[in-house]
Amino acid sequence: MRYQPLGGSPPDKAAAALWLGRRGLTPAPEQLFVVPGANAALLAILSSLAKPGDAVLCEALTYPGIRSICAQLGLPLTGLTMDRDGLDPAAFAEACARLKPKALYLNPVLQNPTTITMPERRRGEIAGIARRHGVAIIEDRKSTRLNSSHGKL
Repeated sequence: MRYQPLGGSPPDKAAAALWLGRRGLTPAPEQLFVVPGANAALLAILSSLAKPGDAVLCEALTYPGIRSICAQLGLPLTGLTMDRDGLDPAAFAEACARLKPKALYLNPVLQNPTTITMPERRRGEIAGIARRHGVAIIEDRKSTRLNSSHGKL
C-alpha cells in the first residue's frame, strides 16, 4: 500500500534474476528494471530507443497495444507484409533502407493475432537484416522460450 521503488526493489530484482536464471540468463541486478506490465515495458523500451518522428516497424497484423504506445510517443508505426511464415524479409529489408527505423516490434511465436510461429530459418533472416541496418528488435514472446542458433530474436 505504498509507492514502489522505480525499477523494482531488491527483492523484486532477486525474483526476476531467479526466473531469468531458469532460462539460462544471468543478468546483474543493475541490469534489471522491473515494470508493472508489458505495456509499461514497451513504453520504456521505445522511449529509450527512439524519439518522436523516428520510424518503428511491426507486422501488418500486430498487437493493438503497440499502436497506442507508438501514437503516444509520436513514433510512426509501419506494418509490413506477412506470409504463412510471418514477417516477409524482403519487405523488412526494403523498409529498413527506405525508413531507417529505430526498432522492429515482432511476435515470432504465436503471433498476435494470427498465431503464426516464425520458423528458425526466417528468424535468422530477420535478425541478419536487422543487424545490417542497425535496427533493434523488440521481441514480444509472451513468456515463450525460444532457442535459436542465431541467438535470441
